[in-house]
Amino acid sequence: SGIKITNEIVDQEVSRKLDEYGDKQSVEENLANFYGWTIEDFKEKIVKADLYKEKLGKFFESQDNSSNELKSKIEDAGKELESGKDFSDVARDYSDGSTAQDGGGLGWTTKEQLIPGLAESVFNIEEGERSGIIESELGFHIVKVEEKKLEEDVGMVKIKQIFVRKKNLADWLEEKMSDMKIYIPLKDYYWDKDGFEAQFRDESLREFEKEIIKEFQGDASLIY
Repeated sequence: SGIKITNEIVDQEVSRKLDEYGDKQSVEENLANFYGWTIEDFKEKIVKADLYKEKLGKFFESQDNSSNELKSKIEDAGKELESGKDFSDVARDYSDGSTAQDGGGLGWTTKEQLIPGLAESVFNIEEGERSGIIESELGFHIVKVEEKKLEEDVGMVKIKQIFVRKKNLADWLEEKMSDMKIYIPLKDYYWDKDGFEAQFRDESLREFEKEIIKEFQGDASLIY
């Protein structure tokens, strides 16, 4: 039922961090010298914020039921490939991300340029072959190695991929915010849930605001 962080938990984490960073006095001095903060500021701005971020991440994972749907999507892409359909065409139909329109082409890459969990698998694929489904922290991949080469003793592969992206915390938060009903107790304004901002009800005032922003967009300090 929501996300709760008790003062006791926060105090325990503050104590743990003080032990980790050194004695309390030296931490207090460093906070004051570098940030102008007290231990209480550190507690509120850093420790409590980190705890909420951690809890929110775990809460998101418990609420997100999209993984099976995404796995089904990449499996369907795999079936299309097995039936003999061209890799680039399947990438255009199934892949997420900007490379989809180019048939999934990522060009030449080194092992270090690939994300962990993908690099090792990709460099074990023979030239002209493709992988099965590979799961990474970003999503699900099917990778085709078009060519391999050595350049200045560095191994490189030219690859295409079909990529189905996992929903992340930012996506989930945006989705939740779009569902929120926000009431603004001012008759001249309403809440635009798509833009996540207050808007004038009067169209002429909205247009006037746009013109003001456009006129002074070269100097952000003059917008308001």
